[in-house]
Amino acid sequence: MERKRALLSSVVVAVIGVVAVVALLRIREEQSPSSPPEVPRRLLGDTSKRLADTSRSMKLRSRKRRASPVERAIGGLSPGQVRYEGPDTMVVASAATVSVKVAREAQFAATPTPSHGQVVTAPTRVGDSAKVCLGADSADFRISMGLCATQPITSDTNNVWSWLVTPLRAGKRLLHVRVEALLARLPGKAVFDSSYTVVVAVAPRTLGERAKSWLTTTKVILAAIAAILTSIVLIRKKLHELFSRLTTKRRQHSEVDPPSPPHWHGRSP
Repeated sequence: MERKRALLSSVVVAVIGVVAVVALLRIREEQSPSSPPEVPRRLLGDTSKRLADTSRSMKLRSRKRRASPVERAIGGLSPGQVRYEGPDTMVVASAATVSVKVAREAQFAATPTPSHGQVVTAPTRVGDSAKVCLGADSADFRISMGLCATQPITSDTNNVWSWLVTPLRAGKRLLHVRVEALLARLPGKAVFDSSYTVVVAVAPRTLGERAKSWLTTTKVILAAIAAILTSIVLIRKKLHELFSRLTTKRRQHSEVDPPSPPHWHGRSP
């Protein structure tokens, strides 16, 4: 009986001790802060200042970033103009001259369009030299003197490229102009290019022009036939002279050496 009372007392004491420990832990958790401690305003002010300084330094670094060679090259180009000059109407199978002019650090004079002419002017950018190309559909035009050409650019309007253009079909046809700006420090590299399209009216040939073309073609054919006949006559004459010389030599040779009489062999009767 005494043992049971002692065991019961020890169990009660142990339970009380556990309850006390749990209560103590709960109190400490309630006293611990659930949010971070408040930072003094002085420290916040210093932090914003440091952030502002960092942002300013990043902007300065971005401004100090070196430009690429292409960006520097584009910045070194000069303003200019490109001008197309040609007839307002072309005729099929009749060659016409077309010119492209480039002005550097200057502008073309505002002259009135010449009679039966077409002038188109547009802005562009120009370097130390320029490559100018004239292109078209091969079924519409035949362009001689090469499609593209490169030459140095002077600081005026005296930079001219010319082509001989022959229309092949009647109607509204297109010519394409391309200007490539080149710099000496970047050889072989087009720094800037601009393209322009010009609409050209092409008229069919008139009856008189067709007759004239037919006469010209006929003259060429007759001249070729006459040359062939003349060559045949000369060759025949040379052959006749050669044959006559050979015949004369044979006759002379037969007169100098007459044939000897025949010689008989045998006994007399």
